[in-house]
Amino acid sequence: MKYLWALLGLLYAVLSIYVGYLFITSAVGAKLTQKGLLLQVPPLLGGIALILLAVPLLWNCARLVTARTA
Repeated sequence: MKYLWALLGLLYAVLSIYVGYLFITSAVGAKLTQKGLLLQVPPLLGGIALILLAVPLLWNCARLVTARTA
């Protein structure tokens, strides 16, 4: 059962990293760079936050798989 939770957590983390990547690429894209820095900052910071919050989830999934059961 723990492998299922680890797989679901891994899938959620990978999708969060992908969405964070999409946010960052849209923030530095041509359309938002023309509109100004004020509209560029929220997707950039949101993408960075999504990626940074997914990293501990990846770490916990790896620990869940490698931990010994009592």
